[in-house]
Amino acid sequence: MAMELAVVSTSVSGIPEVIQNGINGLLVPPGDAAALATAIGCLVDDPALRRRLGEAGRHTVATMFCSEANLQTVRQLLLAASGVGEGAGNCDAARERSLSPRHEERRHQRLNRLRRGE
Repeated sequence: MAMELAVVSTSVSGIPEVIQNGINGLLVPPGDAAALATAIGCLVDDPALRRRLGEAGRHTVATMFCSEANLQTVRQLLLAASGVGEGAGNCDAARERSLSPRHEERRHQRLNRLRRGE
Protein backbone atom coordinates (compact mmCIF):
# COMPACT_ATOMS: atom_id res chain seq x y z
CA MET A 1 0.00 0.00 0.00
CA ALA A 2 2.79 2.41 0.88
CA MET A 3 4.26 1.85 -2.60
CA GLU A 4 0.94 2.87 -4.19
CA LEU A 5 0.25 -0.67 -5.39
CA ALA A 6 -3.15 -2.33 -5.23
CA VAL A 7 -3.40 -5.05 -2.59
CA VAL A 8 -5.44 -8.21 -2.13
CA SER A 9 -5.70 -9.65 1.37
CA THR A 10 -7.82 -11.93 3.46
CA SER A 11 -10.34 -10.41 5.85
CA VAL A 12 -8.73 -11.69 9.05
CA SER A 13 -7.52 -10.10 12.26
CA GLY A 14 -7.04 -6.32 12.00
CA ILE A 15 -6.72 -6.23 8.21
CA PRO A 16 -10.28 -4.90 7.65
CA GLU A 17 -9.43 -1.97 9.94
CA VAL A 18 -6.95 -0.80 7.31
CA ILE A 19 -8.18 -2.25 4.01
CA GLN A 20 -11.71 -1.36 2.96
CA ASN A 21 -12.88 -3.74 0.26
CA GLY A 22 -13.15 -1.97 -3.08
CA ILE A 23 -11.99 1.34 -1.61
CA ASN A 24 -8.26 0.95 -0.96
CA GLY A 25 -7.76 -2.76 -1.64
CA LEU A 26 -9.59 -6.02 -2.17
CA LEU A 27 -10.53 -8.42 0.63
CA VAL A 28 -11.30 -12.09 0.18
CA PRO A 29 -12.45 -14.70 2.70
CA PRO A 30 -9.63 -16.70 4.30
CA GLY A 31 -9.04 -20.05 2.63
CA ASP A 32 -11.04 -19.16 -0.49
CA ALA A 33 -8.59 -19.76 -3.34
CA ALA A 34 -11.23 -19.08 -5.99
CA ALA A 35 -12.03 -15.65 -4.50
CA LEU A 36 -8.32 -14.86 -4.32
CA ALA A 37 -7.83 -15.83 -7.97
CA THR A 38 -10.84 -13.74 -8.98
CA ALA A 39 -9.58 -10.68 -7.09
CA ILE A 40 -6.12 -10.96 -8.63
CA GLY A 41 -7.71 -11.42 -12.05
CA CYS A 42 -9.72 -8.23 -11.56
CA LEU A 43 -6.52 -6.30 -10.91
CA VAL A 44 -4.75 -7.86 -13.89
CA ASP A 45 -7.65 -7.01 -16.21
CA ASP A 46 -8.43 -3.50 -14.96
CA PRO A 47 -5.53 -0.99 -14.91
CA ALA A 48 -7.84 1.82 -13.75
CA LEU A 49 -8.92 -0.25 -10.73
CA ARG A 50 -5.28 -1.04 -9.93
CA ARG A 51 -4.39 2.64 -10.10
CA ARG A 52 -7.40 3.78 -8.03
CA LEU A 53 -6.84 1.17 -5.30
CA GLY A 54 -3.11 1.90 -5.26
CA GLU A 55 -3.63 5.64 -4.86
CA ALA A 56 -6.25 5.14 -2.15
CA GLY A 57 -3.99 2.66 -0.36
CA ARG A 58 -1.11 5.12 -0.38
CA HIS A 59 -3.40 7.79 1.06
CA THR A 60 -4.53 5.36 3.79
CA VAL A 61 -0.95 4.60 4.81
CA ALA A 62 0.02 8.27 4.75
CA THR A 63 -2.86 9.25 7.03
CA MET A 64 -3.14 6.23 9.35
CA PHE A 65 0.55 5.61 9.89
CA CYS A 66 1.96 9.14 9.75
CA SER A 67 4.76 9.53 12.32
CA GLU A 68 3.61 13.02 13.33
CA ALA A 69 0.01 11.92 13.90
CA ASN A 70 1.15 8.90 15.91
CA LEU A 71 3.51 11.07 17.94
CA GLN A 72 0.68 13.45 18.83
CA THR A 73 -1.59 10.55 19.81
CA VAL A 74 1.08 9.07 22.09
CA ARG A 75 1.85 12.51 23.51
CA GLN A 76 -1.82 13.08 24.41
CA LEU A 77 -2.04 9.63 26.00
CA LEU A 78 1.05 10.30 28.11
CA LEU A 79 -0.20 13.71 29.18
CA ALA A 80 -3.59 12.25 30.11
CA ALA A 81 -1.97 9.42 32.07
CA SER A 82 0.31 11.85 33.89
CA GLY A 83 -2.55 14.02 35.11
CA VAL A 84 -1.44 17.00 33.01
CA GLY A 85 -3.20 18.66 30.13
CA GLU A 86 -6.44 17.90 28.33
CA GLY A 87 -8.17 14.67 29.27
CA ALA A 88 -6.01 14.23 32.33
CA GLY A 89 -7.02 11.54 34.75
CA ASN A 90 -6.62 11.50 38.50
CA CYS A 91 -3.07 10.39 39.20
CA ASP A 92 -2.77 11.54 42.83
CA ALA A 93 -2.07 8.01 44.03
CA ALA A 94 0.68 7.57 41.47
CA ARG A 95 2.27 10.88 42.44
CA GLU A 96 2.27 9.83 46.10
CA ARG A 97 4.25 6.72 45.18
CA SER A 98 7.19 8.73 43.85
CA LEU A 99 10.41 6.97 44.72
CA SER A 100 12.47 9.99 45.72
CA PRO A 101 12.73 13.77 45.34
CA ARG A 102 15.13 13.12 42.43
CA HIS A 103 12.50 10.90 40.79
CA GLU A 104 9.91 13.68 41.16
CA GLU A 105 12.32 16.21 39.65
CA ARG A 106 12.98 13.99 36.61
CA ARG A 107 9.24 13.44 36.23
CA HIS A 108 8.61 17.20 36.09
CA GLN A 109 11.41 17.64 33.56
CA ARG A 110 9.87 14.98 31.32
CA LEU A 111 6.41 16.54 31.61
CA ASN A 112 7.79 19.96 30.72
CA ARG A 113 9.47 18.50 27.63
CA LEU A 114 6.16 16.86 26.64
CA ARG A 115 4.31 20.15 27.06
CA ARG A 116 6.85 21.88 24.81
CA GLY A 117 6.46 19.11 22.24
CA GLU A 118 10.03 17.84 22.52
